[in-house]
Amino acid sequence: MKQVTRDDLERRYGTYLQFLWETGDLRLRAPAGSQVTPDRVHRFVERAQAGWSSVTVAQSIYKLRRMAELLSPQTDFQWLSELERDLALVANPKERFAQIVTSEVLVEAGLTLVREAQKIAAP
Repeated sequence: MKQVTRDDLERRYGTYLQFLWETGDLRLRAPAGSQVTPDRVHRFVERAQAGWSSVTVAQSIYKLRRMAELLSPQTDFQWLSELERDLALVANPKERFAQIVTSEVLVEAGLTLVREAQKIAAP
């Protein structure tokens, strides 16, 4: 697993807080760690699953749990650890080989552009 930075944790927690704000569930005067509850997190996951990859959802919950533990070390987030494990089990990385473009294809595309530019520039 890649190293998770403080910025990663802050960004993902911010995404969660944005979700709470949009749904009217953000409690501005409540302690930060108390914002992370089973009901809210499950609704967050449902929304995230509608638009994010399974890997992004799983990693987001991992980062949310880490941030919650930092913000509220006395709170038991075992339920969140279990959700995190469940999501990690079904996380399915996308195939990336289809995105690879060989150097031959790039060279041919470049030569085609040069030929087209020469045709346009020729009198």
